[in-house]
Amino acid sequence: MKEENKQEGQGPFSNPVSAPSPNNLLVETLLKEMDSLKTQLTNTKQDYWMEIEAMKGNVTLLEREKQNLRSALYTMEIDFGERATRQRAEIDALLAENQAMKKRCMSMSTQGASQSSLLKYQLNSVIEEKLKEKLQGKAQVEHNRDHWERKFAVVGSRYKIDRLLYEEAMKKREKKEEAEMEEQRRKAELRESERKMPEMREQEMERDRAKKMKEEQEEAARRAREEDYQKQRDAEFAKEQARQATWKDATYAELYRCYTRDHRFISRRPWNNGIAFERFHDLMGEFEARTFLEQQPLMLENIPWPTLYPIFYHSISQSLVFGFRAENITWAEVEKFFSYVAMAYQVEYYNGLVERVHRIFHPDKWRSRRILDSVQDSDIRKSLESAGNIVAQAITPLWKKSKGRM
Repeated sequence: MKEENKQEGQGPFSNPVSAPSPNNLLVETLLKEMDSLKTQLTNTKQDYWMEIEAMKGNVTLLEREKQNLRSALYTMEIDFGERATRQRAEIDALLAENQAMKKRCMSMSTQGASQSSLLKYQLNSVIEEKLKEKLQGKAQVEHNRDHWERKFAVVGSRYKIDRLLYEEAMKKREKKEEAEMEEQRRKAELRESERKMPEMREQEMERDRAKKMKEEQEEAARRAREEDYQKQRDAEFAKEQARQATWKDATYAELYRCYTRDHRFISRRPWNNGIAFERFHDLMGEFEARTFLEQQPLMLENIPWPTLYPIFYHSISQSLVFGFRAENITWAEVEKFFSYVAMAYQVEYYNGLVERVHRIFHPDKWRSRRILDSVQDSDIRKSLESAGNIVAQAITPLWKKSKGRM
């Protein structure tokens, strides 16, 4: 016992340096369990096969006994048939002898009634005894046949019961073998899964690394796109700022040019309708010939508004401001202007001026020239477009009247 303990102490787990890995221990344990299961399965199979062989022997004996009973029954049936045939022949012979004796009795009737009665009685006694013996033999044969038939039925019932028990045992055995095979398959799959577990972990780690790398690449690409988009927005914003600054500079330069141009009209005091019409006439030619761009934008000051309203410039915070507003353009102001022209000039000139102004302020003309595209400020653009539409609407009835359409 001490030697065994000593040997156990010197086993593979006594030295921590040479201790096997958990995977090897698991494999050894699984192999031992597998060997134990194989041994149990072999013993169980042997027991089952012995039981099945014993049942097969019983079934064979029962079948042999059944065959013997069938042979005996067949022999009895043949023997019974032969005996019945012999008895029938004997009865026929007795009947024939009875008839012969009757004839003899009739022939001997002359010899006296007493002798005839005695013979007749003797004959009847002999016939009854013979018939009684035959009937007793037939009853015995039928009794024996019933006995063997009952025995054959019992053997047949036992055969059926043993056959059912045999089939039930076979079904149980098959189910148990299937369960054992399923258990073995499950354990084999478990062992295979445990064997593949390190590989699966490595694959999972590899997938995680690939996923992380892909996410990092996507994040870097997204940041690069955002940086490019931000740079593009900054460039567009800077471009727009430069464009706005250029437009503002061009607007102020145009305002100063208009101030220089209008100075000769403003300096003539007091303001009157003639000065207003003279300024309108000069601006009309300039407006028709000018190409409006962002560097030469459209402004309230360079449009020939048909109005007699006085204009002026003033300075606010060292900035030059035009005193005339788009709100000053009204339907009444336009009609007032053309009423003055109708009184001051001839009809031919008036009609030509109406035709010319109608063409200048027509919305389709403004769209074809794209003059409003040169205005960067949306509020200013809307106010100029609204004032231009008012002039076009107010002058249309005058234009139709000059053409004789009203």
